[in-house]
Amino acid sequence: MLSSVAERLYWMSRYLERSENVARLIQSYNHLIFDIPIGAEPDWFILIEVLDAYETFDRVISERTEANVHRFLISRTTISNSIAYSINSARENARTTRDVLPEDVWEQANHLHIYASENASKSIGRRSRIVFLEEIIKRLQALNGLMESSLLRDDAYRFISIGRKIERADMTARILKVAGGDIISRENQHIDLQPFLWGALLDALYAKSAFRRIKGPVISKEQTLDFVLNSTDFPRSIAYCINDIDREVANLPENSELKKILRKQKKIINTYNVQNVGFEQIERFNKEFQNNLIAMNKTLYKNWFDR
Repeated sequence: MLSSVAERLYWMSRYLERSENVARLIQSYNHLIFDIPIGAEPDWFILIEVLDAYETFDRVISERTEANVHRFLISRTTISNSIAYSINSARENARTTRDVLPEDVWEQANHLHIYASENASKSIGRRSRIVFLEEIIKRLQALNGLMESSLLRDDAYRFISIGRKIERADMTARILKVAGGDIISRENQHIDLQPFLWGALLDALYAKSAFRRIKGPVISKEQTLDFVLNSTDFPRSIAYCINDIDREVANLPENSELKKILRKQKKIINTYNVQNVGFEQIERFNKEFQNNLIAMNKTLYKNWFDR
């Protein structure tokens, strides 16, 4: 496979995953805001903080309002974390790699792009944004399901899978740091809301149903952190993503450097103690984990893409 094709498939997958992650994050946060008692709700700007985009936001938008936060994350085509930008980028990468993708993948990516282009800017208000986000998530899940069920398990699939899991692990770690840190900071203020807030975090990761099957109906901080970090059976946990990347990398040539970074990631996860966790511990974990994700991306370019 040409290195340029491998790189485009990798980024197509990352942008598709990012689109779904951001849509789901906004959707779950809106549900939280609508349901939580007045005075206990977090600020809308936490959505920007999860994506580490506050500097860009303050540079291009003058006021931190609810509408501006959603305009930034949904419809701004020049913002790399926005749904509109991510879908545009995924579609362009799919267009230039059509020869190695099932024909229906390109068609669905193009239809998704058209839908987002026509509706994103009209979907900032509360009622319209929920409808838009639900449709975007549904279309992305159909597209990813099509690729999962119809792609050959060759190098094309491996780079798509690696890209998806790196992006997914990145978002999970960010949500744990920012949203988890915010919930921990409220432990002594809204004790009765703690299970509800941790449940909202699980919602943002598609994890609540799976959590209840494994852990039971009671949602606590320790059990949530353990599940999201360590579950080897849930596809959006950090441990699952890293293990899945490791499986795909094992089938690629010149993989020793990347395997070494993956061993570091596994060690970080395995040694993390979810008991009596405070914000500092979550922040330290996220910083080390994110540094290794950056190293993984650089290694992919060094060994496979920059050739």
